[in-house]
Amino acid sequence: MPRAEIRIDSSSLKGLLTLMEHIDTKVKREGLKNALQAAGKLVVAAAIRKVSIKHRVLQNALDIREKVVLKKSEQYAYAVIGPRRRAGVKIGKLEHIPTKYAHFVEYGTAAHPIGAGDVTNELLLTRKDKDYKAEGKMHPGGRPKPYLRPAWDETKDQALNIIAAILGEAVDKGAA
Repeated sequence: MPRAEIRIDSSSLKGLLTLMEHIDTKVKREGLKNALQAAGKLVVAAAIRKVSIKHRVLQNALDIREKVVLKKSEQYAYAVIGPRRRAGVKIGKLEHIPTKYAHFVEYGTAAHPIGAGDVTNELLLTRKDKDYKAEGKMHPGGRPKPYLRPAWDETKDQALNIIAAILGEAVDKGAA
């Protein structure tokens, strides 16, 4: 499964991060969580605008989850932007669960067989001792319709400014 990774150069935030080392853990956790939420909401809003109306279920499921770990051995915080777990709808017999197809929308798919016996990769055929090929139709594949990466590229500067501002407020609050 394809994976997306976005790395942020925190060199502009290094001064803030060193100031945050000496403030209360509760204030630090609250500041980091608020910064991730505010910046994440900005990216989520842009991603929702970029998702096609055809993928309304995915559009409605986009959200942010953040994690803050402040142990003595390791301290980090991150946010994950994507479809919520257990979000989706059932239309007739079909379930539309965005966590199962969101990456196909973002990255697209190659042409592939669908239907009974759809294992056609020669390596898989020999590994599973299969001696048949796919029966049924070929799916033509789908073009990529990226929504997360363009949303991040569009809002990156604003998101980093929001993070810096909120962490600056947290440092001021912790110093008081």
